[in-house]
Amino acid sequence: MSKKLGKPESLRQKKINSVLREKISQIILEERFTGLTGLVTIHAVATTADLREAKVWFSSVGQDPEEVLNILKTHLYEIQGRLYQKSETRIVPKITFYIDSSEEFSSHINQVISKLDDG
Repeated sequence: MSKKLGKPESLRQKKINSVLREKISQIILEERFTGLTGLVTIHAVATTADLREAKVWFSSVGQDPEEVLNILKTHLYEIQGRLYQKSETRIVPKITFYIDSSEEFSSHINQVISKLDDG
């Protein structure tokens, strides 16, 4: 899944997006922010061409996405700070979270969970 901000992504942007996706996922998993009770998945990251800003799309299972968004916004500075600590690049984009409302993914996750419950 690729979220676009306009022009096609450069190779550098794609690499940065991939690294950010992995690191943000890891931070959310490690920090176990108060109030997060469901599964949060980072689907896509799209940085601007100058790498100063990044849009981060997530979904949640087992918890209202709006509630998750509010929790992530509450902990935004902490997440941003951890990104700076883990960064190997000079610039760390300012991140903004967005709910990924793609029905396809939600449906797929629900099917996987149903199979786990049955098996």
